[in-house]
Amino acid sequence: LERSLNEVKRVILFGYGGLDTHLNDLFHGHDLSVTIVQWNGSTETEDDWRSRLKLEGFSKTEVVEDTII
Repeated sequence: LERSLNEVKRVILFGYGGLDTHLNDLFHGHDLSVTIVQWNGSTETEDDWRSRLKLEGFSKTEVVEDTII
């Protein structure tokens, strides 16, 4: 995953809760645009995701609420 993040500019995460810190740490230091697809009613905000994925200051995070089946 880390090597892949060096080769892309955009990541779309489906159904990821964001609580695996070892995965979240991989995003730090990458200039990425990240789209989070989360279920309707989720309480996570864009700021929550920026903080979890350590993307403050250099990435755009878009949170798309949708029902995932």
